[in-house]
Amino acid sequence: MRAFQLGIAAPAVIVGMVATNEARKLATADTLIELKNENPGRPQLQPGSIEADEFSRLILQPVQFGNFDVSDNLPIEALPTLFSGVERRKASDRLIVLYQSDPQRVLRALVGAIQAESLSTSYRVNIYVARTLRFIEGGWCGTPEQLAAVRTLTTQRSNYRDVTFKDNVDAALQNYDGAACRPRRTYN
Repeated sequence: MRAFQLGIAAPAVIVGMVATNEARKLATADTLIELKNENPGRPQLQPGSIEADEFSRLILQPVQFGNFDVSDNLPIEALPTLFSGVERRKASDRLIVLYQSDPQRVLRALVGAIQAESLSTSYRVNIYVARTLRFIEGGWCGTPEQLAAVRTLTTQRSNYRDVTFKDNVDAALQNYDGAACRPRRTYN
């Protein structure tokens, strides 16, 4: 009976450990401090300081079994790495919310996460990139290069043939707000 129970619980434990380990690989203490310091208006953290150690401890604390809220503690740049795992929807939803406060950083992370179709995880990762862009309230605004990178998703033949993938990519492109990207003229 114990062997049977272990066999049932083992996949959940393994999935939780794999998702946590993937996120932790990207989130070293010094990287997190660097990323936090990129936000203007916030106090700067110095590596080795008490504040930096506390920040790193909070961010890098191990995830408990059954607690899959890894995305709550990761910086923007690390969230798209969760698109191939169990927290893909939470990571996408979090990026949608974070777009309102730091749009360019979110877009850099999303566009940087786009994978070539030849990779085995490309379908899931790319569909969640598109899903995130699709649901950004008020449309997303990026550089011409970022828009072109998202448009490349339409050229992924086997992925783009899938109706769900196609719908998300097309909706993401329709949600692009080019007018908001143009600099506003000021008149004196």
